[in-house]
Amino acid sequence: MFNKFDLQELSRKFFYKFSLSKQKRDFLEKTYDSDFRYFVTIPLSNRNQLSDIDISSIIYRLRYMLNNEVFTTKELNRYKKRLYILPVIEKSNHIHLLINSPTCKRFDELKEEEQDTKMKSLILKIIKKMRLCHLKVCDPNDDFFKVLKTTEDEDRTFAYCVKEKEKLENIDYTNVNLATYS
Repeated sequence: MFNKFDLQELSRKFFYKFSLSKQKRDFLEKTYDSDFRYFVTIPLSNRNQLSDIDISSIIYRLRYMLNNEVFTTKELNRYKKRLYILPVIEKSNHIHLLINSPTCKRFDELKEEEQDTKMKSLILKIIKKMRLCHLKVCDPNDDFFKVLKTTEDEDRTFAYCVKEKEKLENIDYTNVNLATYS
């Protein structure tokens, strides 16, 4: 038979797991509504020496620099425009970024292919400036930068990043910037 304390512990565990799954479902629904266009994988050369807090600060700086490159000062300050980004920290020496397609003055004038090329060059420029990894690793012909052209690509990439069977521990929540959260 169960005593009072065993029942309390069981109910506490049940409600904890239930609340985690509800938070996970809510987060996934809000994230799934975001329109991601780019999938970036950045290998970190010195991952063994970095804590998750260090990686989070790297992602913050990268996001800050990318926003400054993409948007004009007026768009950033007056209109509060930002890129919607979902950062995922992988334990095996790299980070993933899902990034939306920006709607801004600098990108609106360009064709779709030119926008993709410009975004790729901006990300490479920032990686080089921050010295995140050797540029040989981020070869422009490599798969470090992918354009998600169809909803199937987006769904598959999103499922890969989020790894829905896990507890969403690999997402860097301090740097999440989505349409529903910004």
